[in-house]
Amino acid sequence: MRGLTQPIQEGKSRAGDQRMEFPGNQDIARKLIHPKTRIDVHTHILPCFKDDGPKSLEEAIILARQIKDRSADAIIWTPHYGFPRLPHITREAIETHYQEYAPLIERQSNLTVLMGSELYITPKLPKNLIPLGDTDWILFETPLDQQPECLLDAIDEIIARGFRPIFAHVERYCWLEPIGGGSTGIECNEAIFNALIDRQVEFQINYSTVLLLESVPWIKKLLRDGVIRFLGSDKHVLDDGREPIRFLS
Repeated sequence: MRGLTQPIQEGKSRAGDQRMEFPGNQDIARKLIHPKTRIDVHTHILPCFKDDGPKSLEEAIILARQIKDRSADAIIWTPHYGFPRLPHITREAIETHYQEYAPLIERQSNLTVLMGSELYITPKLPKNLIPLGDTDWILFETPLDQQPECLLDAIDEIIARGFRPIFAHVERYCWLEPIGGGSTGIECNEAIFNALIDRQVEFQINYSTVLLLESVPWIKKLLRDGVIRFLGSDKHVLDDGREPIRFLS
């Protein structure tokens, strides 16, 4: 992999104590805090928000302390935004909730908590997009099972508004998997990836997938080729099966 930073620990069972690094995380850390800040760019752990994060402050504090115990310095809270089934989640609702709960989590965990969003791609994007902290990066997602017809137009609109798009948890989309090979194939769906890369779309992977790279060789190849530059835990609740990132000190 090329030019990588933000060292993490790969799966012990196969990889031992190997170092994997993600330069996109450092780009965000450099902009928002400090280049050496160890940051998780994709989490949902602020409590009592009306999406799928923790339902209590107590659970959120436990989650934040778990993340801190793995040597993280900062997280970005990325609530779902623009999702048709969650019309009550507006920019104002996200900002108000962040201002109320982020200081509580920071005091209880010693983590820095920054505000962002995870934008759901639809033909009509929200008027006010919410980047990752004070950057021009927009984290976005799509349906997992089908490429939306509006995808490239929506990406073009994000770019036209002055933002840079990051495709969240890229390993989860079956329509990006190798044609005919499923998740066990080696090559990604090249035609779609080329269209995305031509638009300078960046890609984020979940840490839990890093621990199981042998089962998704097409993702392993994208990592080796330096295509995936961002890492997040996508942590929602205690029992969601997703591992907090284990940063190497």
